[in-house]
Amino acid sequence: MKFRFFLFILLINSCLFSNERDISFNECLQVELLKMCEEEQDLRKKWIYAEDEETKLEFQQKVMHIDDYHLRRLKEIIKEYGWPGYSLVGSKGSNAFWLLVQHTPDYAFQAECLEYLEQAVLDNNASKIDLAYLKDRVYMYAGKQIYGTQLNADLTPYPIEDEDHINQRRQEVGLPTIEEYLKFTREMFRESILYSKEKDNDSS
Repeated sequence: MKFRFFLFILLINSCLFSNERDISFNECLQVELLKMCEEEQDLRKKWIYAEDEETKLEFQQKVMHIDDYHLRRLKEIIKEYGWPGYSLVGSKGSNAFWLLVQHTPDYAFQAECLEYLEQAVLDNNASKIDLAYLKDRVYMYAGKQIYGTQLNADLTPYPIEDEDHINQRRQEVGLPTIEEYLKFTREMFRESILYSKEKDNDSS
């Protein structure tokens, strides 16, 4: 159950500073990022909703394989372009890159990318919400998160810095209140469990 919840949260839910040279829109890179994101989301969903342990293990191995491949490619992109922002790959492409970074098992790379993303947001070239999620992911491992986006298996946030002012910080980046976020997440999780049970019943 804890493992399934961890994957569910991943599905819900975005180094040095960006290169200063002028970079024009790169449609090929945008298409590549969207395809990478679609592939990994599809595999993770199949992993979550696998009907038996053998199938679950099969998709687990596929997810690990694609994560390794994606990590190598993400590092190449960061090295060449910095954070791929709106001007380079559009909002959808930038969000896809964030999601792939958010899902990588390489904590050091996430921390490296955080600096790139912070600069891109300062330049109005990336999403504040994506930054909030990535910052929380990195800070969660280091101590306390800032926005309360990272939840554990009992549907409560990991430790939060200055929790009394969390909704003020969330509002500043365009996130709903922590109460609304938790309510929505719990409802979505219950629906996912019901869906999984229905699939199990249909297959029996």
